[in-house]
Amino acid sequence: MDKFQFSNALAEVFRLLDSERHADIDSLVQRLREGREPILENVLEDSAIKLLPEIEAVKNICLTFGYPLTVMSGSGSCAFVLAEDVNSLTPVFSYFKNIYKFVMISEIYLF
Repeated sequence: MDKFQFSNALAEVFRLLDSERHADIDSLVQRLREGREPILENVLEDSAIKLLPEIEAVKNICLTFGYPLTVMSGSGSCAFVLAEDVNSLTPVFSYFKNIYKFVMISEIYLF
């Protein structure tokens, strides 16, 4: 998808957005601080999946690999997986590396 097509698709994602839905960031941060599994959501995800079902396919593949904490980032440019052990990501990383140009493993730190 070239930049022009992506811009048009992005406009459509926002047009389809349910503007009444908002992510509960405070709850997400609190659950992470308490060491509980976070509830991850992206309010744009449903709209983006309507236009690009591949997003849902990626999430389902991650679920198959055992990663229920998979969410689309921002407006759909990528998806990310949260896992307790970075080393456990090797199989899903290898799978997607064979399909997509840009796949990476990163660590996050909570302060």
